Amino acid sequence: MVPPGAGPGGPAVTRGTRETAALTDRETRSVIRGLLFLVAVVVLLWILATGRPPRPTLMWSLAYDLGHIPLFGVMAVCLFEASRALLGGGRVRGGTHYLIAFVVVAAISLLSELAQIGVVGREAQARDAVHNMIGAGAFLSLRAVWDPSRWGQGDALHRQLLLVAAVLVLLLAFWPMVLLSWHYGMRQAAFPTLADFDSAWQQPFLYAPRVEREIVPAPEGWIGQAGRPVTRVTFGPRPWPGIIIRDPYPDWRGYEKVRFQVYSELTETRPIVLWIEDEAHNDRRSDRYERSFTVEPGVNDFHVPLDRVRNAPAGREMALDQISFMMLFTRRPAEAFALYLGDVWLE
Repeated sequence: MVPPGAGPGGPAVTRGTRETAALTDRETRSVIRGLLFLVAVVVLLWILATGRPPRPTLMWSLAYDLGHIPLFGVMAVCLFEASRALLGGGRVRGGTHYLIAFVVVAAISLLSELAQIGVVGREAQARDAVHNMIGAGAFLSLRAVWDPSRWGQGDALHRQLLLVAAVLVLLLAFWPMVLLSWHYGMRQAAFPTLADFDSAWQQPFLYAPRVEREIVPAPEGWIGQAGRPVTRVTFGPRPWPGIIIRDPYPDWRGYEKVRFQVYSELTETRPIVLWIEDEAHNDRRSDRYERSFTVEPGVNDFHVPLDRVRNAPAGREMALDQISFMMLFTRRPAEAFALYLGDVWLE
């Protein structure tokens, strides 16, 4: 009787069976690994589709926009790993996996922007597409730096240059957040002044729809402002011309009133409206503070008790630690007119 494995071809058949089983096991693990990376891509797409800034501030909006960079960067790396796991084994050359990942990310980016056209609350933006491509290119470059199969012994300099280039691109892409952080710091330092309309730090927070705005010396008759720069605002004969203070310093607790000064060189009175809202504002007129003031010729010193601001919304109290929006405007004037705006502050 011949023992198992004895005789011609016995041991060879056993080794071949083991090698085939090991190969099959490696392929199975590779497929599972590739599928897990594809699942990660689906999760990232879900985050992209459902994500919103948690608060309506300039910083959160910018962070949300720049968040496309790491999101699509991680997505590109996941697609690269999935491609290498599912299409590896000599079927596709190593460098082609990077190209596949980048092209697929570019297609996803284009489709995600096109899908937002006409969707309420969403907007297709070329800036987002640029951020997507920056993230994909930079993260794939970083992945390539730590890919030993891409480099030979004499490629150390090339790896270092690629690493520096990828890091510099990411730093430049996130530089606007550094600048905005400086503006926020200056906003906090200026508090309880909410706006003076001429300092450089507040420019990201000011928006002037349908008005002309220029910095000029204060009129001679404006006692207390002599020699100081003020803002001359020309309100045109259009709907709702005014100046918006976006994302003012939000916490007004501990103060009693908001004050602002207006100077008029006109011989007739003009109306000006103050609009204040908090983060919970539901876009209804009854859910904000809105009051019209009459601007007389000369200096006008207006003040609003914060108790009135707090109790202005119908059915609730305005959160004085979450003020998010202010506007000084007028309603469709029959003809253009100019007013001078001084500081807006709390006391």
